[in-house]
Amino acid sequence: MKIVFLILCRGNISRSPLIEYYLKHLYLNSDVDDKIDLDFTSGGIESKKDILIDIRIAQRFSLMGIDVSQHRSRQATFGDLKSADIILVTDKQQYNRIKNYFPQFSINTHHINTFNKSSQIEARDLVDPANLEEEAAFEKFFLEALMATESVFNYIVEVYREAEEKGVDFVPELFFKKGNDIETGFYGKYTFLKRRKIPMCPFCQSRRLRRNTRNGFIKRRLLPFFKGYPYHCGYCKRDFILFIGSHGITKDSKRSDAKWNKFIENERRLHGEEI
Repeated sequence: MKIVFLILCRGNISRSPLIEYYLKHLYLNSDVDDKIDLDFTSGGIESKKDILIDIRIAQRFSLMGIDVSQHRSRQATFGDLKSADIILVTDKQQYNRIKNYFPQFSINTHHINTFNKSSQIEARDLVDPANLEEEAAFEKFFLEALMATESVFNYIVEVYREAEEKGVDFVPELFFKKGNDIETGFYGKYTFLKRRKIPMCPFCQSRRLRRNTRNGFIKRRLLPFFKGYPYHCGYCKRDFILFIGSHGITKDSKRSDAKWNKFIENERRLHGEEI
């Protein structure tokens, strides 16, 4: 029985193809490639068509003997969700969108880091590296992505070994025992933060933000009037101003939601009552 894994990220340029090709590499170089039939594919929730993978990922993969020259970005569709046995997402926003708009697929949707046994990494979003200009920040992202991918593959092998010992078939339902408990997510035990929408860094989409001190007349008087606040990102180390609307949702988040709603409308036209 073939088990299909669908990996989702925002644009299918960095995170999801990185995970897809590294999973393929681990699978083909393992001792289970001739025992279980796995298929890995990826897509973007807001993807533009036929864009090459991030050159920095391609360079690092070439040193590892992984060829990603054939990859072209593509938009994930309802058909992809329907045909996938396991869906892996790279951040909680994607998980919540699938949970809210496609509840029939929520049971087999997993956050990429829920398989990581490290308490510091588990359920942390994999940041978008598109605007990580500093080499150290990108290298940190790359290593975190490799670690998350290895955790997924190790879990696949673990589930297969357990099924083999018990004499049962290796089926997708065996993965569901891991659960999808990512509601507290990056915030760990501070569950009260679940009720509050934390803004994201406009450069790397990380939520590791802290408010900067407002010095001077403009920052102290004018910016708050226009709902603008100075922030510092702990991941890409940038300082910036966020103009936050109602309920803590940034303008970037609203644009992202608009793209997602357009995607949903297109899929409904194509698939009708299936959605």
